Formats: sequence, C-alpha cells, structure tokens
Amino acid sequence: MSESLRLPDVPLEIPADPLVTSLYHSRGWHEHIVLGKGRDQLPTSFGTENNRRNIALSIFVDEFQPHKRVQKSLTVIQCMILNLPENLRHKSNLMPLIGLIPGPKAPKTTQPYLQFVVDELLHLYNVGFVIEDPTIGNAKVTVRVKALFTCADLPAHCDMYMQQGQQAIHGCIKCHVQVRLQQKQPRETCAAIPTIVRIATHQSHLHFCALVCVCACVPVQGNSQHRRVCYGGYTDALAGQLPTLRTHASVAQDAARAQEFIADGRPVDTSVTRGVQGASVWLQLPYFDIVRHSLLDMMHLCSGVVGRHLVPLVQGKRLRDTMQAGERASATAAATAAKKNAAKETREQAQAANYIRAENNKRRKQANQSRAAAASATPPPSRARGRPRQADEEKKQEYKDDEEHKEEPVENLSALQKQWQMSEKMMLRIEESCYQHIRAPQGVAPLTKRPLTQTSEMQAHQWINFVKVYGKYLLSQHFQGAIMTFIAHLLDFIKLTLSSTVDDQTMHEIGRLRDELFAKVQIVFPLTEWSMVLHLLLFHIPDTILLWGPTRGYWCFPFERSVRTKTIGSVLHMGRVLHL
Repeated sequence: MSESLRLPDVPLEIPADPLVTSLYHSRGWHEHIVLGKGRDQLPTSFGTENNRRNIALSIFVDEFQPHKRVQKSLTVIQCMILNLPENLRHKSNLMPLIGLIPGPKAPKTTQPYLQFVVDELLHLYNVGFVIEDPTIGNAKVTVRVKALFTCADLPAHCDMYMQQGQQAIHGCIKCHVQVRLQQKQPRETCAAIPTIVRIATHQSHLHFCALVCVCACVPVQGNSQHRRVCYGGYTDALAGQLPTLRTHASVAQDAARAQEFIADGRPVDTSVTRGVQGASVWLQLPYFDIVRHSLLDMMHLCSGVVGRHLVPLVQGKRLRDTMQAGERASATAAATAAKKNAAKETREQAQAANYIRAENNKRRKQANQSRAAAASATPPPSRARGRPRQADEEKKQEYKDDEEHKEEPVENLSALQKQWQMSEKMMLRIEESCYQHIRAPQGVAPLTKRPLTQTSEMQAHQWINFVKVYGKYLLSQHFQGAIMTFIAHLLDFIKLTLSSTVDDQTMHEIGRLRDELFAKVQIVFPLTEWSMVLHLLLFHIPDTILLWGPTRGYWCFPFERSVRTKTIGSVLHMGRVLHL
C-alpha cells in the first residue's frame, strides 16, 4: 500500500498518437500533476518532488435521501485518492469521508461548509504534512495535497460554484448559452419548429443563438409558474459556431460583479453576472480552474438523457403533459379568436355604415349638381366615383387572408410526439418476446427489470447496459426511418463516450456522430426534450474526454456506492436521524 500511494511514474512527454486507457495518460493529468501546472500554466515540481509522495484528490459533493419512506436529507462531502490505481481507489474503505451535513433539510448553500474544506486544502498545498517514508529508511518527507477536480451532478456543481441551475437563463456551467424561460400561461400556438424564436446572446458571442420554445408544450397547472426551457443552437453548431466557453477569468469577473451587488445590499442581477450568484470558495485555491476542473458525470447524463427523456417520450408521458397544456392553450386561443371575431364584426359593421353614409352623401351631391346643371343648361362635370365596392371587397378578403395566415398550426408538436409514442401493448410484447430472450451475461439484462414499462425501477448502471447492449435492438422492433436513425446515432454516441479507451479514431467518430445528431435533433427530436443534459452531452462531454480521458476515471459510481455503504449510512437506515 505504501508503494501504491506514490504518484505513478508517467513520462514527461505525451506520445504523438496517444492511446488513453486511464486518467494517468490524459492531458489533464500530464499538465496539472506531472508538470505541476496551475491556472497560470507555469510548471512546478509537484509531480516529482518529495519522492513522488504528493497526493492528488478528487472531491465529490452530493445530497441524497437515506430513508425510503421519510423525507430526510443528507449532504456528503467525500474525496478519492487518485494516487491509487483504479482497483484500489474505487473501494469504499479507501475513500475518505471529508464532511457530512445532516438534515432534516438540505442547506440553502454548501459554501460555509466547503470553506472548511478549502482552508484545509490551502494548508495542505502550501505547507503540507510530514510522514516517514519506509522506502528511504523512514526518512521524513513533506507531503503536499492538490485537489485535481470535482465530480458531481449538475445541481451539486451549480451549488459548489455559486451558479444558477439548469432552469435558469444562464444554466450551463461550461458555456454562455442563453435561453429564455416560458412562465405562467403559454402562447396560443403550439407548433414545433416554425414557432422557435432565435435570440442573440451576449455581444461577445453574437454568432451563437439560443432557441426558445414559445409553444404550448409548457405544462401549466392552475396559477403555478411551472416553466421549461429549451437549449438549442444545433444549427449554428453544425456550421462550426459552437457556444462561447466560460473561462476561470470570466467566472471570477462575474463573481466580482455579484459581490458588488451583495455589498450594496441589492439582489444579484444574474443577467449582468451571467448566472453567477456570488464568489465561490473554490476561487481561493491558486491552482484550481473552476471551468476545466469541474468534470461532467456520464452516470447522471446517460440516465438523464435515456431514462428521463428518450424512454418517457416513447411511453407517451411527455405527450400527455403536452396535450393537457395544448387543451388549455386551445381554450385560450378559442376565447381570443372569439374576441377577435366579435371585434372584426363590429369593425365590419362600422365600415359598412360609413360606406353607406358616404354613398348617400355622394348621391346627394350628384343630385344637387344635376339640378344646378339643368338650371344653367350646362352638363355637370364628370366626377370619378369613390372606391368601387369590388375593390373594397377585395381588401376585406385580403385582410381575412392575412388574419388566417397569422393563425399558426397547433398540432405540429403533438404530431411529432405521437410519432415517437409506442403503445403499452407493443412495449409489453417487445419486453416479453425480445427482451426476455436476450442472451447476455448475468446482470447485464436482468429479467426482473422492464426498461419500457417499469422505468422507475431502472438504476443508472442498468441504463448504461441499456445503451451499450440491448437498447437499440429493442427500439428497432417498432421504430423505423428517421426516428430510428436518430436513436441509433444517439445511443452509439453515448456508447462511444463510455469507452474504456480513447484515441484519435474514437474522438473522430464521436465528432462525426455529434455532427449527425446536430443535423437531426431539430428535425426529429421534439423540442420539449432539448434539455440541459442533452446540451451537456453533445456540446461538452467530448471536450471533457479529450482533456481527462475515459469517463470511468471520474464518474460518480464509486462515490454513490460508497455513500450507501458507509457506517453513517447504516446508522441512518436504522432510524437514527442526525440534526445540526
């Protein structure tokens, strides 16, 4: 174990065509550990000093419910020792528990608790601690510690870095993609692609436009302000215009602006700070880059895209919400149309009365002129009549056509969603005839699970097996054409991002599939599913893999498993609830 705690001996030079099989072969490890670079990109001796006894950590923060029937919250702060090889560092007994924030409710922010962690990390990086190294005759060695990256789901990352969540206008922690929220009552129309409004973002990246859903796909219940956002920009991405990425300097600048609002006693204007709500404690670490060192977790992204969007869309759950909102929108549209028709009839009646009055005045003038001409024995001068009635009718018809042209179709989105819907009878038949006969290793396709009819029982690792093994086979029993092509490309893309090895060919294939998805997502995939998890998967996961290697080196599976096997977890399951 003493030798395993030593930093791995990695060459100082990266091969020209590297085959990345672990975190140790990635560019991020080479830059920040082997060369010891920080935010300033200046090399240090962190990876070679102290007989390679320095320690690299990954930090994990997550909130979970320890009880099944009682709503009690528990927030865990845990770390992983990256010096250890994968077969050791993923074990629960070798993953130190740094902090525990007990319930009964989750804290509004974890910043006060993370301040203790950051203070300790600063001391361990600048001063370190002394140990006796048995490999050099128990000589005393000063060990320094460095937090290499954080891995968590999106809500935890937003809380750690004081940024808004995925339902906000600036919801992405990686780029400046900007969307508009739809609140309260939706608009009258419910068209899919034609009713998308393109909104230019900040002046520094006007080339990137976000798409906003202005249709009736937003479910509204009573007087609630339920809202749904749509992240777009796929057409611009296909043309090579990717969203402008955040940088550590831009985040620090936005945090300084937010602190000015707080110092003045005003609420933070997130449109000015671009989603940053304050100064995160992670800004205090001199080597930590908030943007590059916040790694996206494929466990949550895979289960989110497939388990919360793709399969529910196939089940028709998204369609029911949309249909209810569509009925409300149709009723609102009918009432508005009735008001328009009444106003239109009143306007037509007034126009008809004015026309009759003008005609009577013209006839009266003509009669007077005729009498005057007869009296003087001189024929009256010919005068052009007013606007002919035929021209008036043509203008009325043109106005009517314009009004009809303004009324946009309301079934486009519902029709697109119905193409994705699979009947319950068909899902049962596929599960019983196809899924039950899959010849796969034990646990890969468990017969007790039903991925299409009992989605809530599927766990994250089972969704990964669904993507990698049998998902495309099951869905191909029903879908064909463009929809099946999109599903195949999406599942193949996720499968490649889960690869255990990464090379230039893998990254080239990931880029090719991403371009295919950019071209098809806005034609085939309903815009109600253009969520943040899809945005992170398509726009930012490839960059994360390119910098840090295979996703298994930094996903949350070891942490999630460790949280539920720790002693504190067993105590909580016995019914002993801790309070602050």
